[in-house]
Amino acid sequence: NVYVVEGDVTIEPTYILDVLAPATTYYWQIDEFDGTTTHTGDVWSFTTAALPGQASYLNPGNGATGLAVDADLNWTAGDGAESHDVYLGTDLANLPLVSEGQSETTYDPGILVNEEIYYWRIDEVGPGGTTSGDVWSFTTAPLPSQASNPSPADGAIRVNVDTVLSWTAGSDTTSHNVYFGTDSASLPLVSEEQMANTYSPGTLELGTTYYWQIDEIGPGGITTGAVWSFTTAALPWSDDFESGDLATGGWVTSGQVQVTDDAFAGSYAVRTNRAAWIEKAVSTIGFTSIQVKYARKTFGMDSGEYLYVEWSTDGSNWNNLETTQATEWSLETKTCGTGANENPGFRVRFRSNSNKNREYAYVDDVEIAGIPSGPDNEPPAPDPMYWAQPPTATGENSIIMTATTASDYSGVEYYFDCTAGGGNDSGWQDSPTYEDAGLQSGTIYTYRVKARDKSPNYNETGLSDEASATTDVPDTTAPTPDPMTWAEGGAPQATGENSIAMTATIASDPSGVEYYFACTTDVAHDSGWQDSPTYEDTGLSAGTQYTYRVKAQDKSPAQNETGWSEAASATTDPPDTTPPSPDPMTWAIVPYATGSSSIAMTATTADDPSGVEYYFTCTAGGGNDSGWQDSPNYEDTGLSPETPYTYTVKARDTNYNETGVSTGESATTDIQTTEVVTIVRADYSIRRQVFTVQATSSQGGTAELWVEGYGTMTYDAEEDQYYTFRETVATVPGETVTVTSSLGGSDTAPVTHK
Repeated sequence: NVYVVEGDVTIEPTYILDVLAPATTYYWQIDEFDGTTTHTGDVWSFTTAALPGQASYLNPGNGATGLAVDADLNWTAGDGAESHDVYLGTDLANLPLVSEGQSETTYDPGILVNEEIYYWRIDEVGPGGTTSGDVWSFTTAPLPSQASNPSPADGAIRVNVDTVLSWTAGSDTTSHNVYFGTDSASLPLVSEEQMANTYSPGTLELGTTYYWQIDEIGPGGITTGAVWSFTTAALPWSDDFESGDLATGGWVTSGQVQVTDDAFAGSYAVRTNRAAWIEKAVSTIGFTSIQVKYARKTFGMDSGEYLYVEWSTDGSNWNNLETTQATEWSLETKTCGTGANENPGFRVRFRSNSNKNREYAYVDDVEIAGIPSGPDNEPPAPDPMYWAQPPTATGENSIIMTATTASDYSGVEYYFDCTAGGGNDSGWQDSPTYEDAGLQSGTIYTYRVKARDKSPNYNETGLSDEASATTDVPDTTAPTPDPMTWAEGGAPQATGENSIAMTATIASDPSGVEYYFACTTDVAHDSGWQDSPTYEDTGLSAGTQYTYRVKAQDKSPAQNETGWSEAASATTDPPDTTPPSPDPMTWAIVPYATGSSSIAMTATTADDPSGVEYYFTCTAGGGNDSGWQDSPNYEDTGLSPETPYTYTVKARDTNYNETGVSTGESATTDIQTTEVVTIVRADYSIRRQVFTVQATSSQGGTAELWVEGYGTMTYDAEEDQYYTFRETVATVPGETVTVTSSLGGSDTAPVTHK
């Protein structure tokens, strides 16, 4: 009832209110004055909006620690909020406004400072006004510390080419970036944000210095690691030529040199022809007692022609290791003189001095090796050791574990140490796997592992982290179901006159299951323990009832058994007294001649549930019976020409029920013809390696001729009616060759080598 403004002819139909109270109902009325009379208006009302609810934190939680420095702030909007004012800073008494009126409920503060306490507040803005939020806090994570304890150690030498890199992760680290290469000024990133603190670079080059760096990644950011280095051993160097080229192995060649598939081992070797050589330079710095191992042979060399194996320290003065004309592959090991020791210019050469084509020297599987000079003071890698497979129970009384395979030029041994539980140490052993046995069931055992090399110094790695496993508890529970049951449709049922099959429900047990089917009618037909849930009992009497039950047991040491299933019976089929049909047998194809000495025939295919055999009998002419056979086809051979023969056929099933005999049917063998085969040419070209054979047949082109041991000949009516075989062959033919015909003729003749 407050009169707020007096009428004015110039006033606009608008009135500006002061800020109203939230969630309040207001009433208002407009009286209109026309210059004479005041017209009282209606009373209207409206209610102002409520204040928005407070924001609630979502992430990070209030008081959170170890927050990533690149984390976003997230919250849940208060009821009725349309926008949000974000306050963030490190001074609780003076929080700056960092984002005003934003619609999103997420704020990205950028990269925060490590190990700093931050305070933040969200004010919710809506039609009802602004609701100030609570002040929350969080602490950012520290930077990860640098990676340490590199293996191979920084500056290590004579490192195996198959080494695995390992390191100790810095604190507050969750993953690692691995940089690896041969240029310390420009190391490539080879593995990004990997979890493991090991990295395998693959097989490295001999005698090469490698550099590597581990950047540690954590919630607090990325800490750049130090650049470490190691140098691989220069020896042993080897090449088996399986790359198929000489450039891969770094060989220098002169003369006619090629890779060949006539190898000592694998697919490839190297062959020199005439005067030629291959040469390889390898630094022997750090090694003494240099040996060259290789396989070699020669082919076709004359007197005074040899394969020379030589070594040099500078490529100009050569020392002989072997001079040979050996024609069979042999693996050789030769020791160089002391001048080869610790020599950066050492090289080996394989040289032939023959003077004609096809006078070859072959080389394969070359290896240059030596003994490291000076004492070995480096432990195996990785150092310290770590687990490839932590300890794991393998039963109630045993635990197995595997260390990462360590590498060292002198060889490696492993020692597994049981530090808790009363288990057994392994002692030094060659295998990286150890199974501790004779333990107590249900007991925790703790282990660690170390390695040492086999040098006189026995350099040891540091111990791995401890790892524990608990042996299994005794198994006293039988498989399920217990008692056993028959599978659906698996109760015993006859599968013939002499057999019954059955299937148990598949049982379940963590240690595995076996099944035992017992025939209560005759214990001689029990199955014994078996892995399969299915059993077929055979050798039974026809038309007889047999009763069975089944049980299961687990494969634990206790062999816990289920109870027996319910008994179930089945009766074998009655005896089969019915022969196959048709009965008597009939002919599908009556006997007919297939030549001067053979007759073929086919019986009607008979039918019987148990299977069928056939018997063809020669009743006249003196031919041959077939004997019982599965096929309804029979060809009688070795007969006389121009002679009639008579046959019958019968069939029987597998229960030996025979049909009646068919009608007797006859056929007469053909007139005999005599074929003459003549070899007219047989020669082998040594230079071209081409074998040519030509022959004729008295039967013209009606026969099929072939060269024994080589293949079929081709008939050419236009070339004097010759049969010809002409092919390149890898093996030199023998002194004679035989040509055989499909019509029975043959001929043997000498082979001319030219």
